[in-house]
Amino acid sequence: MVDISGFLRTHSFIGSLVVMALFGLVLYLTSYILVPIILISLSPISFGLALWLNFLIIFGLIAVLFLVIIPLLIELPVEKDSYGDYLNAIGLKKLEPKNKILKITVISAVTFFIFGFIGSLILGQTVFNFGVLFAWPSPNNLGLFVFIFQLRPGIWEEVAFRGVILVLLLQGFRKKSSIFLSGVLFGLMHLLNLIGGASLLGTIFQVIFASFLGFLFGYIMTETKNLFPCIILHYLFNVFGNVFFQVSQGTLFGFIFGLLIIGILTPVIINMIVVKVLMKDESPQGPFD
Repeated sequence: MVDISGFLRTHSFIGSLVVMALFGLVLYLTSYILVPIILISLSPISFGLALWLNFLIIFGLIAVLFLVIIPLLIELPVEKDSYGDYLNAIGLKKLEPKNKILKITVISAVTFFIFGFIGSLILGQTVFNFGVLFAWPSPNNLGLFVFIFQLRPGIWEEVAFRGVILVLLLQGFRKKSSIFLSGVLFGLMHLLNLIGGASLLGTIFQVIFASFLGFLFGYIMTETKNLFPCIILHYLFNVFGNVFFQVSQGTLFGFIFGLLIIGILTPVIINMIVVKVLMKDESPQGPFD
């Protein structure tokens, strides 16, 4: 009998593609098939209830994927003796070292928001309006519900790409290569937005932006051996991103220089240096050796 789990762990890039494909499949089936069918069958239904059903169904099924199917049935990303080994491998068992992780999280968030806002100003016109976060939810704006909705990508995209895929890649590649590959795969995952009607140009930018974020998150994960700062940062960027980064006009040069070089590349480099300095006295453990 073929040991599929062993094969996927040994051939870590193939295993990573399998995890990514399963994640994408669950997102596609729930977001574009299952949820619409359920909402139509319950019609007429209030907009608020529809939002909650959408969130709970997608969140719940992805939770089943990464809390049951991946660790217990497919047995990735590492061979383990207990469920605690899985949580430890993906950086979710404990929050240590607390002080350094808190500093990394705060500095990274502040740095990104500052440079993102500066980049937006360089590009053209920025919408700097916190009011959109506290409006009542509507079909055109999630409003207050954004604080709930963004828990899904904040938690599960980090579990998928930094918890499972990155740790899996580290078993077959050097650390830098693993961080790079997991970041690129994370960026490419955003091509799914095209299915939902997103513009090609906007999606390309999102792929690039997400890839660079993936490089930073991957570096944070390998240095801290902890997924919590990645989850918190991902959540904060998703919630407050539209407040700091909305741009209505600008030239192509401004787009490249303002948002890519100033808004993403610069804070990624700065924060990697911060992480390296803060974690220099910490010794790596487990799959991060």
